[in-house]
Amino acid sequence: MRAVVDGQPVRWRARVPLVRAVTLAPRRQSTLDKQRAAAAAELGAVTPAPGRGQRPLRAEASRTTALASVLARQALTGLLTVQGERPQTTVTHSVGRGRGGPDRTLTARYGFHHALYQQLWHERVTPGRQQQFHLRIGHRKEVGYNGRVQEIAAELAVHFEQGRDYQKAVQYHQQAAERAMRRSAPQEAIQHLTPALALLQRLPDTHERTQYELTLQLALGSALMATKGYAALEAEHVYTRARELCQRVGETPQLAPMLWGLQTFYSMNGDLQTAIDMTEQLMRVAQSTQDPAALILAHRLYGVHSYWWGELASALNHWEQVLTLYDRQQHHALAFLSVTDSGVHCEAYAAWTLWCLGYPDQALTRIHKALALARELSHPTTLAFALNCAVELYQLRREVEVVHQQAEALIAVSTEQRLNGRA
Repeated sequence: MRAVVDGQPVRWRARVPLVRAVTLAPRRQSTLDKQRAAAAAELGAVTPAPGRGQRPLRAEASRTTALASVLARQALTGLLTVQGERPQTTVTHSVGRGRGGPDRTLTARYGFHHALYQQLWHERVTPGRQQQFHLRIGHRKEVGYNGRVQEIAAELAVHFEQGRDYQKAVQYHQQAAERAMRRSAPQEAIQHLTPALALLQRLPDTHERTQYELTLQLALGSALMATKGYAALEAEHVYTRARELCQRVGETPQLAPMLWGLQTFYSMNGDLQTAIDMTEQLMRVAQSTQDPAALILAHRLYGVHSYWWGELASALNHWEQVLTLYDRQQHHALAFLSVTDSGVHCEAYAAWTLWCLGYPDQALTRIHKALALARELSHPTTLAFALNCAVELYQLRREVEVVHQQAEALIAVSTEQRLNGRA
């Protein structure tokens, strides 16, 4: 059988597939049109029309701006990446300054055209939300600065204090104070130790809290003596409280620095008998424990008492005992409790003692050693003490020009570090 399709003759064998192809194309086209329409409908459902979806976006912008306001009010810098939770979803806000943190997290940057905008947004954030923000920021930064949190201890103390995690706030205030003392910044240390002691009272009254308070009180006493002088009444109050805590704690290595602090206060205020009694108690403690640090403090105090009582040979013997025990690497940390480094202290006092015993050349050699060691240690309070001792020795030697030079250096260090007991 023959047929004609589009004017062309087609054999029957080829005609059947051709008819099927002609009828299949429209059906396939219809299916494709339906799929395309369904896809368009789905796309339209997820694509906001003009005006749609603005409320969630405004709410998101409001939360981010509020968070930035909270951070700005605290005057904090550095990477601040925060997890902000909402119902059914979790969104991460990155707020901070700089290009990233130690863990390579990138940050966005937010600012305010005027302080009033910042204040307005801050007032709109509820106290509960602010607390949540600070806690999340604190935890995020702990992770980001893993192993280096002491670098930002001051910031973390603020976050956890505002977040009402008082145990961590005290912990980071203490770390910030220790860091300040290592940098010879006792004023800054006081600014951290004072709130740390206040926050500590919000924790349960336990043996651990008592021990913790004792550590903080001793650090505060040292910082107060470094800034206000050995006879400061504030220091007496602190060391008296430390004595009460030692009695509650019982046997503790911190008994030695407590006795040192009280003895120093009473000695500088003229109550010599009380000072001597405490020195004897300190020596008994040191000899019973054979703790080199305690022995250094005890011999150091005995040397001072012997010197001012005119027992010069005994004083020199105590200085030499200290210098025999003293290890610069191991015992320089005592300066954070005893205000000045024991090696420098005893070299300087040995210089005075040798002068009084009639050995001016040996005295000059000792004061040179004291000054050299003080400069190597880079500890301003110790350097001020050594310079003060040098001024007095050079006065006795009548070397007027050297006296002026050392006095100017002493005034410069004391003024810069606000060492009221030195200048």
